[in-house]
Amino acid sequence: MMYRFLKILAILFLLVVAFCLSSWFFFPWEKAGEYALNMVDDRVSSAGAALSWQEVDSRGRIDPVIHVRGLEVRTFAGVVSIPDLMVQPLPSRSVTVMGPAFDVEYSSGIISFTLGGLSPAYETEGSFTVQVRGNTFDLKDIAVDGDVSVRGGLSLDRNSRRLTFADLLLEVPENMESILYSTSSFLPLRKMETGQWRLFTGSDEQ
Repeated sequence: MMYRFLKILAILFLLVVAFCLSSWFFFPWEKAGEYALNMVDDRVSSAGAALSWQEVDSRGRIDPVIHVRGLEVRTFAGVVSIPDLMVQPLPSRSVTVMGPAFDVEYSSGIISFTLGGLSPAYETEGSFTVQVRGNTFDLKDIAVDGDVSVRGGLSLDRNSRRLTFADLLLEVPENMESILYSTSSFLPLRKMETGQWRLFTGSDEQ
């Protein structure tokens, strides 16, 4: 009797594993990418920003990568344009944090500011990890290079959009420092030395 019971359990376990593998293999990652972008668009539009993109596709099934082309974010302060953005889901980390987690990599991103009637543009490329833990949105292992360099991580409350953690080191060109001076009036941002700034909340949680 016990042997038959264990045999049934083993068969059920194999069926569950097969179902999970087939669901992952045939999952419509393009649709998932578009759905996620639409969700982000809803969130940023409520803050007075606009998100647009040209195309979403994917490659790979076992280790999928979502490719977003022609991504653009417009705010009152400026525009961020990214021709190619790659997103890779992280299933093991998603299980650990009990929420979505993925790596993001982009190239040839252009940041253009329109504050004060000026429109300097800065080219960057980089990568970071995104994870959602309950009401907390984390950007971890940020590594951005180019005209602007950024290293570190931060966390936001998804409801209030307030920083709950930040430890970022920024290296910027001289003509960008006036923008950071203005930003430091409402963010915990301070100048370390010429061209080097730190965004730090004083908390070591993330």
